[in-house]
Amino acid sequence: MGVRRSRTRRNDDPSPTHLGDPRDLWWFPVALALGLLCACPRDGRGRSGPPPPDVYAVGWEASPNRPTAVAWKNGSAMALSDGSRSARALGLAVRGQDVFVAGAVTDSNTEKDIATLWKNGEPTALTDGTWDAQATGVAVSGGDVLVVGFETDPRSGHTVAVQWRNGVRRALTDGSMDAKAWAVAVAGNDVLVAGEEGPGARSMVAKVWKNGAPSPLTDGTRASRVSALAVEGKDIYASGSDGNVAMVWKNGRALASLTDGSRFANGAAIAVSGGNVYVAGWVGPVATLWRNGTATALTDGSRIAEAWSVAVAGADVYVAGEEFDDQIYVVELWKNGVPMPLSSGMNPARATAVTVVGHATALDPDQMPAWRDQSETPAVTSPG
Repeated sequence: MGVRRSRTRRNDDPSPTHLGDPRDLWWFPVALALGLLCACPRDGRGRSGPPPPDVYAVGWEASPNRPTAVAWKNGSAMALSDGSRSARALGLAVRGQDVFVAGAVTDSNTEKDIATLWKNGEPTALTDGTWDAQATGVAVSGGDVLVVGFETDPRSGHTVAVQWRNGVRRALTDGSMDAKAWAVAVAGNDVLVAGEEGPGARSMVAKVWKNGAPSPLTDGTRASRVSALAVEGKDIYASGSDGNVAMVWKNGRALASLTDGSRFANGAAIAVSGGNVYVAGWVGPVATLWRNGTATALTDGSRIAEAWSVAVAGADVYVAGEEFDDQIYVVELWKNGVPMPLSSGMNPARATAVTVVGHATALDPDQMPAWRDQSETPAVTSPG
């Protein structure tokens, strides 16, 4: 559950500050190196052990009147934008020393959102501001940087699901209906995109595009979406919602309904590690983590809270989201269910993605419950 925090700004306030040219200050590498040298754990014989993993998260914080795109590393915030224009960070990928962030920055002339990719803090516009556009997810495979999102066609008013490979645009839908892409993953030579498409808000079909070809996961009788993807071996997992029910799909078939539909729920994020499936999302006002289908409430329901992303490193599970606290949304990072605020609580904020890179303690499989596999449920396809 959340803890009510003082509204007084402190010298150690974790809210982001724009730090000038991010190429000069990206994560303060000298200070980080010194910190890691000092912080390495010792084993029982006094020898230095491996360093702890690096935990990255992204999102945004209003400062003071507009949202500012923010990246956090090990709890320290860095603003990706200067606050002169609205900006939001929505997707995250880390490859080696490179940090990729997908999001949107509002054009000061047209007031339209520009889909944007930051690499190590340096932004690149993926669109020109003619259409409203957002980049929502990013993945890196070999030398390719894959970004997905959506654009709004001003002529029809419909949104178009879009994929960019190394900056080159590819429309996944034709604009005849509304469509949005929310996540991207790579399985071997295949590019997978998660999202939704349909004629209206109440009849969206959850879809996964494989190399541009769509596969429906729901029948369109209820508003549905695929919010996230995870790949383990030859298996492709997806999470999202079908009507009010939080869902998990495996290889195009319904694996499990995580909730009973009595309250709106969403499986906003998914991670798979060692055959164990973790889903982060919410049930009503409660931020929730499911592990192999078993739900754990991260908050007590007294305030609205949402979990937007999950990452697993060995025995540790990290969840990023936010909780409403005294009329302000505060970014929370839960590690094994224990919350740590990343934003100050002075301004509204949201965390949209988290990932963990580096050493982690091995997981004991005997501590994990068996997954309640419902993979024999028939695949659901759209009518006609």
